[in-house]
Amino acid sequence: MQGANNKLKIIVISRGWWPHIHGGAEKFIFNVVKELAKKHNVTVLTSIGPSETNREYTVYSMKLRKLSTLNSIKFSIWASRKAANIPADAILVNNYWGEIAPLFLRNKPIITIIHDVGFISRKSLMSYIKKLLLKSIIRNSKKVIVPSESVLKDLTSITNIVREKVLVLGFEGVEGPFKKTLIENNYFDILLPGRFAPNKGHDIALEAFRYIIREIPNARLWFVGGLSPGYEEYFKKIKELASEFGDKVIIKVDVEDMDPYYRLADLCIFPSKGEEGYGLTVLEAMAYGKPIVASKIFELTGVVSRDKALIVEPENPRALANAIISIYKGEINVESMIEKALEQARKLSWNRVAEILEQVIYSVIEETNNRKNKV
Repeated sequence: MQGANNKLKIIVISRGWWPHIHGGAEKFIFNVVKELAKKHNVTVLTSIGPSETNREYTVYSMKLRKLSTLNSIKFSIWASRKAANIPADAILVNNYWGEIAPLFLRNKPIITIIHDVGFISRKSLMSYIKKLLLKSIIRNSKKVIVPSESVLKDLTSITNIVREKVLVLGFEGVEGPFKKTLIENNYFDILLPGRFAPNKGHDIALEAFRYIIREIPNARLWFVGGLSPGYEEYFKKIKELASEFGDKVIIKVDVEDMDPYYRLADLCIFPSKGEEGYGLTVLEAMAYGKPIVASKIFELTGVVSRDKALIVEPENPRALANAIISIYKGEINVESMIEKALEQARKLSWNRVAEILEQVIYSVIEETNNRKNKV
């Protein structure tokens, strides 16, 4: 492709930035930026946390204290104004249910990453408004990137999106030891990694745990993840439900490093009810060589398959418990699943993801320039 070796000036707009907000969408863009910055000039515009210039890239922060719907709108306006004054060949927008900066940006090619659109199943005025906004965002974007075919399917239920406008990644990157790891102790540790949000199924895991501790007295259940704005009541509810089990259920919020918890886990569970675009934490568990029990949601997103994990129906605590107990009792050959999962994880790197996005950026710039030359 012409100009494919040129050093680009790229602006990245993301409400969340991984050092400050722990979640798949934020971690995705953080790792992609690290890779793109090895070859290009990258400027990040974000909402929370400090501005930074001591890395390979530059971060400008609005320095909000917390995120909310109103603050998200304020950030989008701020980011679009800031971007207008920064030289750039293209703008990469990390869209997560509320990033509307593309509606205010002009004269620069916009590439929007849409991680999931789980809100479409909700019957509310806010959901209706988000659908209208998302349609406009798609119209204003030169290219739309989604992690999976399931997200594309959701998008087509909202708008008549042109298939050629969308790139389905089909995978995300992962870091890890890429081998079977385990910290031995006297417990059978079950880990649910992921942000505290209603779709993640913490309540399903707790209900399943009632059955599990009858069969596995030394079992412990770990909830480790970030707490997103707006889910404080849900988090409070989960803590109240977990208190029934005393020190058998351990909750950790916004930890600096997930590595010790993955290593501690005898197995990882993902009982999500829906609203998942891909499932980065599932892939991370695979990279640590963990047995995995996941709801069918993650089979649909394509991150895992039945030869690499036990798949159970969503919102079925008994099925989740039975799968965990069967692994504990050695009734299932998880070693074969682990090896196949590790093989898959070893092939997926953030560098591969960044290379694909880089080619998308080049093609969008070339298309934009060709149109200008025709005018």
